[in-house]
Amino acid sequence: MLLLTLLITLQAIVIAYMAWDRSYGCFTRAAFNLLYPILKGLGYRFIAFDVNDFKGHNTAHGHEKVNAMVRRSIRAFTFRRFGDFMFRIYSGDEGLVATKANTALVMNRLNAAFQAEGMSITIWEYTGDLDTTMTRIIQIKKSNQV
Repeated sequence: MLLLTLLITLQAIVIAYMAWDRSYGCFTRAAFNLLYPILKGLGYRFIAFDVNDFKGHNTAHGHEKVNAMVRRSIRAFTFRRFGDFMFRIYSGDEGLVATKANTALVMNRLNAAFQAEGMSITIWEYTGDLDTTMTRIIQIKKSNQV
């Protein structure tokens, strides 16, 4: 019994370690993969986003400053949105938000958090397939030349 308890505790520690992105203050893609079916079952809706001209920001300001700008945007958004979940999906410029609130309102607040740092984002409702959703965001960015 003690061994089983230790294994379950170890598993919980490993999951918690993998699930939280300490550098950005949000959940990881691994956490999204684990939590998606649960959150969907609880009625959450999902919003994907991608920072526009991320490479341009890095060239102009440097990686550390841009990463700090993204971190502040994420913190500003999550501080105001208790009950929502923020996930970092690929690198520093793509993410997902899980929310039960009005998605248009959440999109506006998310956009405002990044605009406060001098960045813009492209936002799209998550379709249930991460690759399809992110491909759609890239198509929107290309059509809008951002």
